[in-house]
Amino acid sequence: MKRLKNRVPRFLRLKVALWKMRLRYLLKGYVLRMGRLREKELFDAAISVSQPIFVTATSANKIRNLRRAAEKISRFVFQPGDYLSFWDMIGEPSAKNGYLPGRNLVAGRLVEEDGGGLCQLSGILYHLGLKTGLRIVERSNHSVDLYRDAERFTPLGCDATVVYGYKNLLMQNTTDATLYFSFEVADDAITGRLHSDRPLTETPLRFELVEDNRRTVVETWAGREKIARSVYANYDKPA
Repeated sequence: MKRLKNRVPRFLRLKVALWKMRLRYLLKGYVLRMGRLREKELFDAAISVSQPIFVTATSANKIRNLRRAAEKISRFVFQPGDYLSFWDMIGEPSAKNGYLPGRNLVAGRLVEEDGGGLCQLSGILYHLGLKTGLRIVERSNHSVDLYRDAERFTPLGCDATVVYGYKNLLMQNTTDATLYFSFEVADDAITGRLHSDRPLTETPLRFELVEDNRRTVVETWAGREKIARSVYANYDKPA
């Protein structure tokens, strides 16, 4: 079966995966409405998240990819009840769409692919969504914990891996406010801001680790509610 699957051209497999994702959203009633931001809707920033960008062999390409995708996300505004879909905002992360090769984690291995590094952007969106109390409809953590504590740019358990056609970040605006995102991508840091047309209460977050010899488990708490459980294989230990 696996050999047969590998004979199918990649672009056809991707089309099927995208069709399945669309069908799943349709059957569950997730109507992806995303309005275009107008100048008069430039609200104050309500909540922000900043993360460092570490220097690597591909970090220059990563910064280019982050800036391109961030500019696309900043075009959209979300009314109460609207869904925020990462891939619907930025489109396919391909070379023809201006994305460069960068580091990605695929099946537990680090590889270079077009659009590499975008998971830092989806992770910031997820973090902002948690802080705002948005409904997290669909989110996947990375399969492997790659970093030592001193190397992390976000708390373990606050990541959101995205794979075009297969893994998406989908959130719903369950507030009574109109929202949009803006970003500042410098050479050594990225800041994401969530803007609102009315005051929002920031939700306190807590990430609790449970570690054993083979994996790391992180429980995410928003206030007194446990809202996520992330399981990672340890990169330097047998999977």
